[in-house]
Amino acid sequence: DDDDDDDASDDGGEDRRLQMEQLRSEVAGISAAEEEEKPKKKGAEGVIATANPNASNAAHKHKKAKDLADDTGETVQLTRREREELEKQRAAEAYRKRHAEGKTDEYKADMERLQAARKRREAEAEKRKSDEEAATRAEAAASAAGADDDDDDKLDARAVKALKPAQLKEHLKARGLSTQGQKKDLVDRLLAAI
Repeated sequence: DDDDDDDASDDGGEDRRLQMEQLRSEVAGISAAEEEEKPKKKGAEGVIATANPNASNAAHKHKKAKDLADDTGETVQLTRREREELEKQRAAEAYRKRHAEGKTDEYKADMERLQAARKRREAEAEKRKSDEEAATRAEAAASAAGADDDDDDKLDARAVKALKPAQLKEHLKARGLSTQGQKKDLVDRLLAAI
C-alpha cells in the first residue's frame, strides 16, 4: 500500500508541476514551443516573470510618442512634457506666420525703427551734400581771389608734416605736381615746391 501512495503522490506532483509551467507560460505570454526555442534564463529571471518595461530588449527602448500608435489607428496619450513641447512649437510657428504677415508688435516696432533710420540717413546725406557744395564754392572763391599766395605763407615745414596724405595731395594737385607715393614722398615734394 505504501508504494501505491508514493505513485499517487508522484502523479499529483507531476500534474501540479505541469499546471504551474502552463500558468507561468500563460502569464509570460509565451507558448511552450517558444519557451523551448529561447535560451534558458539564468538565476531568478527564469523563475520570476517581470513586467518591468526597462528590462525588455534594446529594440523596444527609446520610442517616441508618435511611434507608439497601434496599428489599429489608436493614438497613445501624450505626456505633459510632450504636449507642452508640441504646443510650444505650434505657438512659435503661428508667431512666425503672423510676423511674416506684419501683424506682430515686434514687426511694427522694427518697421518704425527702419523708417526712422532711413529718414536719418537721408538727412545726413543731404547735409553732407550741401556741406560739400559749400566747401567747393568756398574753394572756388578762394582760388579766384588769389589765396594761393596766402596759402604758401601758412605752409611751413612743421605745418606740411602735420598734414594728412589726402590734404597733401590736394596741395600738390593745386600746384600741378604728382600725387603718387607715400606720405614722406608727398611731404618732400610739397616742401620742395614751397
